[in-house]
Amino acid sequence: MTYAQLIYIALHSTEKKAMGLGELYHWFEENTRRANKGGEGWKNSVRSNLSVNKAFQRVERKGSLWQLTEAGLTEFQPTRKPRTDRRASRRKQPEGSYKWKTSVALPSPSCPPTLQDHSKENVPGSDCGDDGFWSFDGDFTSPERSQPESGTSTDYPTPTPITSTRDGLEHMHDPLWAWNLDSGRYVHWPYCSCLCGRQQFCWTDVNDMLPLCAPTAFAPMWTSMGAGSSPPHAPRLPGAADDPHPVRNMTHCKHTGWLRVATKDQAYVVESSDRAQRLLDSLPRPDSQYPSILVMIGNAAKRVALQRLGVDITRPNTTRGHGEIHLNKAPVGASGARPTLIADADVPPHKRLGRPRKSTLCHEVVARPLSISHGGSTTSTMPSAMPPATVEAGDQIYNRMLLPFADAVCFFADDIGGVEVVAQRLASWLNLSTPSTSSVRPWLVVVVNGDGEDSARSRLLQSIRERTNAHVSERFHGVRVISLADKTPKSLRRRLDSLRWDILSNELSYMTETKRVERVLASCLFSATHLAGLLRHATEHVGGAGAPPLDFLAVSRLDNPVAADLSAHLAGFLTHCDSVDNLKRFAVPVIASSFILDQYPPGMHLFDPRDVFQMFYKDVCHNVCGTAVLAHEGSTDFLLPSQFAKMVEAQMARIFRQLTAGQASASLHRQLVAAFAEDWVQLRSNSTCYLCLRRAPQVFPACGHGHCLNCVEVFGVASAADPWLIEVAECILCGQNVDMQIRVKPDTASVRVLCIDGGGTRGKYPLKVLKQLEDDIGLPGHPVQQNFDVVFGTSSGAISAGALCINGWTVDECIARFESLSNDAFTPRRVPSVPIIGPLIRLMMRISFFATVVRTAALLLFDSRYPSKHIEKALRDMFGSGRSIADYSAADTMGAMVGMTVATVQDASACIFTSYNGVGQRTGDRGSLPVSLSSSPSPSRPFEAREPMLTDCIDYELLKTTADGDRVALWEIVRCATAAPYYFTPWSIDGLGTFQDGGLVANNPSSIALQEVAFLFPEAPYPSLLVSLGTGSSSSSSGGGWRDCFLSRLARVFRNRNKNDWRRIVAQKKVGRSGEFFRFDVEFDGSEPPLDSLSSFDDEEDDGCTFEGLPALRRLVLCARAELFIFELRASRPYLFSDGGYDCRGQICCRLRARSESLAALMRQLASGKAYFRVGSHKVACDFASYPAAFPDGHFRLDVKFRVASLQESLAICLWETADEGHDISGSPFTVQQLVRSQKLEQCFGTSDHRKKRRRDDDDDEDKGASRKQPRLKR
Repeated sequence: MTYAQLIYIALHSTEKKAMGLGELYHWFEENTRRANKGGEGWKNSVRSNLSVNKAFQRVERKGSLWQLTEAGLTEFQPTRKPRTDRRASRRKQPEGSYKWKTSVALPSPSCPPTLQDHSKENVPGSDCGDDGFWSFDGDFTSPERSQPESGTSTDYPTPTPITSTRDGLEHMHDPLWAWNLDSGRYVHWPYCSCLCGRQQFCWTDVNDMLPLCAPTAFAPMWTSMGAGSSPPHAPRLPGAADDPHPVRNMTHCKHTGWLRVATKDQAYVVESSDRAQRLLDSLPRPDSQYPSILVMIGNAAKRVALQRLGVDITRPNTTRGHGEIHLNKAPVGASGARPTLIADADVPPHKRLGRPRKSTLCHEVVARPLSISHGGSTTSTMPSAMPPATVEAGDQIYNRMLLPFADAVCFFADDIGGVEVVAQRLASWLNLSTPSTSSVRPWLVVVVNGDGEDSARSRLLQSIRERTNAHVSERFHGVRVISLADKTPKSLRRRLDSLRWDILSNELSYMTETKRVERVLASCLFSATHLAGLLRHATEHVGGAGAPPLDFLAVSRLDNPVAADLSAHLAGFLTHCDSVDNLKRFAVPVIASSFILDQYPPGMHLFDPRDVFQMFYKDVCHNVCGTAVLAHEGSTDFLLPSQFAKMVEAQMARIFRQLTAGQASASLHRQLVAAFAEDWVQLRSNSTCYLCLRRAPQVFPACGHGHCLNCVEVFGVASAADPWLIEVAECILCGQNVDMQIRVKPDTASVRVLCIDGGGTRGKYPLKVLKQLEDDIGLPGHPVQQNFDVVFGTSSGAISAGALCINGWTVDECIARFESLSNDAFTPRRVPSVPIIGPLIRLMMRISFFATVVRTAALLLFDSRYPSKHIEKALRDMFGSGRSIADYSAADTMGAMVGMTVATVQDASACIFTSYNGVGQRTGDRGSLPVSLSSSPSPSRPFEAREPMLTDCIDYELLKTTADGDRVALWEIVRCATAAPYYFTPWSIDGLGTFQDGGLVANNPSSIALQEVAFLFPEAPYPSLLVSLGTGSSSSSSGGGWRDCFLSRLARVFRNRNKNDWRRIVAQKKVGRSGEFFRFDVEFDGSEPPLDSLSSFDDEEDDGCTFEGLPALRRLVLCARAELFIFELRASRPYLFSDGGYDCRGQICCRLRARSESLAALMRQLASGKAYFRVGSHKVACDFASYPAAFPDGHFRLDVKFRVASLQESLAICLWETADEGHDISGSPFTVQQLVRSQKLEQCFGTSDHRKKRRRDDDDDEDKGASRKQPRLKR
């Protein structure tokens, strides 16, 4: 450290920023060694620096009183140390090492003038201001932005940058730096990089200085530049002392390659490895560490620089081709909050590319086509002019993959052919498309050996101007040329040949530090986790020459996009605001808070809310003003679209400040909406969940405020005994006690479907099959309907579906109530009780002919055989008179989605009513199949679009559960579903239409149910289990004669349509798709009984029929039991590539409630039957008999390790209860890629359901505490 800097610190430590010469001598004697080594030479140096340096001036008429000026230090010059001290240092320490001492401390200096001028209100806890722009989390590792309460554009004051212009290039410098316009050198003010304000500096020598504000102090690279390692006596690096885990090592290999351009089949390809992901994952705390990236391009001199940084380049990593990038991690600061990644590349003199390399055994390598841009056009094939395009391929890789993330790009000019070659490559980069929308640009450093810095700089800029019209400032923050040649006799005599390397290291250290500050101001300082996700996305799109610039904010929302119908939801919500005052008081805060909830789930980077609003929500707000009435009747007040948008943006800014203070967005939103409880009492909607304002509600509690399933997961509490059962104690909006328990499908589970045909009184047969299935499964406390996720019924099947799922009745109770309802519904019309006429008609009715005539006349007169009042009363008694199909019911508790089919009277088209309010990703109200977009997943889609299960499906319409503002009663829907022609009259629902029995068009609802599964679960559209229950058909064949007349033939076609529909479903099942389809039906010896036959209820043995498909019932039982188990990958490090394959880890879990009677019974049954799991082709034994003793938390979990050749390889996990055959667990077979996508393990920017990311240490603790270790399975 120079005398000028020490004088500056001394003067700045006083209140008046002034000292007398005697006081200054005393300060040196108290705080430095130089003043205590004997001799008076140091005093001469002090006086000389006071006189020469413009930072100090003598106070007039005050004698020897010196004070600071507004000017900065003019030169950063090293001062020669006494020879004896240098020799002692040389004996004790290797070159480049430093000795640290913490016993001597200086008074805390206040903020320097440069920092004070521009950051007075931005540094909390310092003398520069009380209220600050910076906020830190508890560990002081993630600086984020906070804001004042005001919502104007001054919410985010930005420190004024220092601007300088040299050689026509404008330089913008952060206030932590001073730029000397005369020498072009940086002046390093003695500030603490953690911006903690006051601090103490301590050293054993004036050349050694370290802030004591751990754990956030940044250890600059010059502390290890000379020797490649930390000083032996230095304090622990920031964060190292508090970190119980050392830096996590990756697979021990010497490969450092990340990207590489090659040629294959006369085309360019770019090969990418998992090097970046592994490097960032190896950090001890990737969620709270914020790496910097340095880029070094060269070869020989670059290797020397890397070695001085502690990075040793050894074989096979010594050579670099065009577009080849290697990644390394600097050892200094690797365990602290600010690790440094170094990307090294080269511009070789040859003009050729290599062939694709074979995949290594330790790194995953993916090859993607690369399109080269040629002056606006693109090509992916090998051009005729091979050499120029070869270099351009490398330029495109560097431009798109390095510039958006780098803090500094360092060219070693003499390594690649001189300054002219550097200018050629820079001009080529400038001619390419802009790589990123970020305002942060890296520094450009050019290292030369023989030329002077000023002359090399002038030649560089002039050469760039000759090659392109683009300005260097478009891609770089500033240009710095450093010469490593210092051959003056004085330098040689003092052996200061390594001094220039130290200068380069200092420059790079401080450049990365200023870029960190700039990235914080621009909200783009990313954690290692987020940086890995951004690099992964950039790698996937690096091959497209026409790809848009990388937008960090847009990439963060690819997996959780803004709702496409957000405008419609907001417009519907705003219609309830009857005045502008109400709009400002109530609607604007709720909308702004919903935007914060949507944008900032746990794990999301804290982007600037202004940028978020401009990109995602501004246009929505403007569109809402065009569709919603913002000028209210009877009032002269109105709101312009721009005013409304500014109000929402300002409110977002206020809420964001609370978010940066440490509160979660869900907690903030809960508090805000609860404050408007009185306003919510009057609001209801069946189309918009008012809690999030972006989805349709699915669950309707007693208060009437519908909740979408996503909000249930966000604001509800998962049961400790059942992680898939969400408990909601009270309505978030109005605060009313609701006590709901809602079951959600596990992420990796597949869908189970139950379909029940219609058949009048024959509807008892499907119930009997379900009873037999429940008995054979044999789990107490586990009703049979809990084995299905989607249940559809037609006619009598709709009654059974509603009773089983919505009412939650047992099968036995359903059978009894179904018999009672049938007896009531099929009550004949009474003969009028008119004297004389009544008895006469009853007497004549004994004559068959007369009875037929009377019934025919009554049928024509009343349009039905039976009066409707009896069935309507029976349905109201069964389902209640006021309950809606969408109201909270037992179906929500068991996680079942219920649908009922009806048919219109006008054209007999199929329609459905659903208990889930018709939610799902569908193209419209009319049922339509999803279109297959691609066979491979895309980062822009949250799931992979797949082919539909069926290709020839029934066209149907989804009906709303509301009519004229009121929800349709459940009994009315069932009344429509059972309005069989001839038996009952149709039923009319005001606002929807008139409907009849759905059995006319879809008596077997399996086809409709399969389509609904694809809409409800687009990420898993193929059910693993489909059970269809029929109500019987006749086995008699045609006997010729009158039985073959057209009426008989039509009757047979109508009777056998259920069989034909099922055959069509089975025939159209995709070849190779997993899933078990079961059909159980009744076959009668003669003709099937009519729909109103009551005699069969008295026949307990059912002698006149046989059950078709019952031999398969045992197989269904085993499938249903296997479906109770699921498999989940570990949340952290689910797989690792090694030895050419993927080692995967996860757990087999059981869906049954922990410590429940049903789970205990299942474990006993599996133990007695010696059941086991088979992963792939390998048996995995499990001691089921040890439950619950071996499972302290009561949950069944079995750790599994397996190995696959690729992430797309299909793997099956089966439960074997018999020696003959095993059955897939839920979701099996699957690929690792599907599991990762289903569990959202790679959504590093948070998920829509606000799930908290499982920490890596939690998985490590589980591994240490596991009582049994499962061997790895090799395939």
